Amino acid sequence: DEVQATSIRPGRILRVTGTLSEFNGLLQINGGALESYAIRGATAEPLPQEVTLAELASNGEAYESELVLVPDVTFTDLADNAPFEAATTYAVSDPTDASNAVSVRVPNAEDSDADGTDFTGSPARVRGVLGQNSAGAADVGYQILLIRGGDVQPNAVAVGESPDGRLEARHGLAEPREQIIQRHGRSLQRGGLSLEQVDHVGR
Repeated sequence: DEVQATSIRPGRILRVTGTLSEFNGLLQINGGALESYAIRGATAEPLPQEVTLAELASNGEAYESELVLVPDVTFTDLADNAPFEAATTYAVSDPTDASNAVSVRVPNAEDSDADGTDFTGSPARVRGVLGQNSAGAADVGYQILLIRGGDVQPNAVAVGESPDGRLEARHGLAEPREQIIQRHGRSLQRGGLSLEQVDHVGR
């Protein structure tokens, strides 16, 4: 309820008490084993760590349950414009690894906003929390869990950025010499615009 009400959101610092268990290589506190939790403060929303699939495949334990960002990802079994589905795992590759050692998964619908969002095509930038689902060896079966609806974007768009909100330059039809800069439907005359350069994670 507090997640839905946004009392618990990225950047919140929590103290969680419960019984820790392991399921297929992933340490977790299940709902029935949760004794209590409390919001202890707030900080800036954490930025994802940019990694490759090869790094996750070879050293996944170092990133488990952390926010990661992988560029240049190709979804091998998902058509362009097809919707992501809850409780579904997708095979992926990137220039560093094509072994399917790491996959992308949409959790259950109640745990993710990615369910029903459309895949806009490969290559893509993928942001998510690294999980694991391995009934065998302890260092395989890593999964990038999609939590937000904008966690997968084309490489040209930073993860978390709205493609509709990007700056677009065009020439007005009524006056070809007048350049108009449009953002979110608002027009600014040339000379009244300030641009800020940021990298792929907004720094």
